[in-house]
Amino acid sequence: MRLAALTACALALLSPLAAVAQVEPDQSTRQEADPEARAAALQARAFEAIRRGDLPEAERLLRDQLALDPDNFVIYYNIACVRSLRGEGADACEWLVKAVEHGFVDRFTLTRDPQLRAARREDAFRRLIEAWPRILDRHLETNLRVTRDRLTTKTTAYTAERDTRLRVAFLSAFDATSFEQARADLSRLFDWGVANVFPELGDQAASADDAWTVVLLPTPRDFTKWLRAEYGPSLAAAGIGGSYVHDQKRLVAQDLGATLRHEFFHVLHWRSATRLGQDHPIWIQEGLCSLVEDYESVAAGAGGTSLRPVASWRTNIAKRLLQANRLMPLKQLATTPRDRFTSTNPLAHYAQARAFFLYLADTGKLRDWYAAYTRDHAADPTGLRAIEAALGKDLPAIEADYRAWLRALPTVAEQIKPGRAGLGVEVDPGTGDGPTIAEIPPRDSAARAAGLRRGDAITAIDGKPTRDLNELVRILGEHQVGDEVEVSFRRGKTHATARVKLGPR
Repeated sequence: MRLAALTACALALLSPLAAVAQVEPDQSTRQEADPEARAAALQARAFEAIRRGDLPEAERLLRDQLALDPDNFVIYYNIACVRSLRGEGADACEWLVKAVEHGFVDRFTLTRDPQLRAARREDAFRRLIEAWPRILDRHLETNLRVTRDRLTTKTTAYTAERDTRLRVAFLSAFDATSFEQARADLSRLFDWGVANVFPELGDQAASADDAWTVVLLPTPRDFTKWLRAEYGPSLAAAGIGGSYVHDQKRLVAQDLGATLRHEFFHVLHWRSATRLGQDHPIWIQEGLCSLVEDYESVAAGAGGTSLRPVASWRTNIAKRLLQANRLMPLKQLATTPRDRFTSTNPLAHYAQARAFFLYLADTGKLRDWYAAYTRDHAADPTGLRAIEAALGKDLPAIEADYRAWLRALPTVAEQIKPGRAGLGVEVDPGTGDGPTIAEIPPRDSAARAAGLRRGDAITAIDGKPTRDLNELVRILGEHQVGDEVEVSFRRGKTHATARVKLGPR
C-alpha cells in the first residue's frame, strides 16, 4: 500500500486535505479527529463568508480556527489573504511572515495569488521574496531537525546527504551500497519523469524556487514509530508502506523499491502542480505514481539506461475486473470522489488508474496527455478531454481500444506455483532493501551451492531490482526451470552476487 497527502486550493486560499490512506479509520479515530473536524468546519464557514463578501466575519472564523490549530501555516496564509482583501497590505505581510515561520514555502502561489494584490505592493513583500533562498534553506534545516528528533532513534546512525538536482535531502538508515543504489534509482526516475511527464522540472534554474523535500529511509523500528505517530495505533498495522505529505515536504518509505518510487513520483507531480497552481484529482495522482512502481531497465543514449513501466500485480487486478465485467468506465473512474477512491475497494481503484496510465505510456501519449491536461485544466480538471486530445479519438473509441489493450496485456506472476521456476529457498519480506532468505535446504540446494545463506537479502535478479516480494515473484515468473540467473544479495554490510540455476518449486 502507498499513501499520499495534498493541499488543494479553494477561492485562491489554501485548504489542506488530510492524509488519505487505503484504509478506513475506525470510529475511535474519527472521534479523536473531532478538533480537526471543528477546524475544518470553521474554515468552510470562513470561505463561505468570503463568497458573501463578509470579510470581517471570515477573519473572525479563521482566527477561531487558528486557536484550535496554531501550528498550521495554512491558517496564517488565509488570514493574510483576508487582510490583503481588506486593503491592509502591511498587516497581510506580517501574517505571511508568520505563515513562512510555520512552514509555508510555496513561492509560486505567493507571487500570483490575486487575493494578495495589496500585500504585493508593500516593501515587506519584496523583502520576503528577496529572502526566499534563505527561507528555503532554513525550512530544510528545520525539517531535517524535526524529522531526526521526532522520527528516528538516537542510537541509529543515519546517513545525511543532499541531492541538489533532485532537491532532496536524505536521511537513510540503510548501508552505503543499498543507499547509493536507491539514489541512482530515483535519479533515473527523475530523468524519466522529465522526459515523459514533467518536462518543466528539467529547468534547474527554475528548480531553485522549489522547496526541498526530506526523504526518510528508516529502520523497521523507526518506521513503526513514524507510523504510530502519523496515523495512531488503530492504523499502525494497516499495511501502509509509506507516504509523501506535501505540506510537510517529507517522504517516508519502508522499502527502497515500489514504495519509494511511488512516493518520490508524488514529490515530482506536486512540484509540477504547484508551479502550475493546479490541484489534480486522486485518480491522476495515484495513477501516475502507481505507474512507476514496477519497471524494467531499457538502453538509453550514450550507453546509459532508462526505465519502462511494465505490467504488475495491479494490472492483474484490472484484468480480472475486466473479465468479470466490473471494470469502471473511464468517466466514472475520473470522477470518483477522493474519499470513495481511497476507502471503498481502494485496491481496485488504484489498479484501474495505474492500468490506464500504463496504456497511455505504452501508446507513447503520456507526455502529450499531461501537456494537454495542464494546459486546459481549468476547463476540465478530470483529464478526460485531454485524453481525447492526446489520442485523437472520442472517449467511447478510446475506451474500446483501452479494454482491448488490457485484455491482451500479459498476466504477471503473483506467486511461485508448484513446478514453476524458483530459487529453492523460503523468503520473508525483509527490512526494505530486498526479501530475506528465511530457510534454505541443507543439502542438494543450488542456492546453497552457489553461496547463498539464511539471512541474505535478495536485492536483484539479473540486475533487476527485487526490493519487495512482489518484484521478486514477478521477475522469477519471467524465467523457466533450468535458467541460470545472477542473484545480487546483501549479507550484513557486504554486497555480492551468485549464479543460481533455477529449479522447480
